[in-house]
Amino acid sequence: MMTKRTLEIPCFKGNQFGWRGRLGVCEASDLRPAHGFSFFYARVWPDSADVGFMVQGKNELKLFTLESEEKDGEGEITSWYFRSEDGIRINIYND
Repeated sequence: MMTKRTLEIPCFKGNQFGWRGRLGVCEASDLRPAHGFSFFYARVWPDSADVGFMVQGKNELKLFTLESEEKDGEGEITSWYFRSEDGIRINIYND
């Protein structure tokens, strides 16, 4: 059950992602941080380390939280994997 958020987090439009069914994809450079944010995601709950962002679709606003990251052999992040509470996924690639 989702509790009320009290932190401000980045919000993006759904059309900023390429969609195939319930999977959205984009490159990190396509998600410019909103004013006041240094990155495309931020902490989403005051009492948790979970990070994520919001996506405004045609009819609703959804919260996506970080599920995992993928790193290359040098330890640099190559992609981030986010998921909404209802199972929609967004993959963001570090370009």
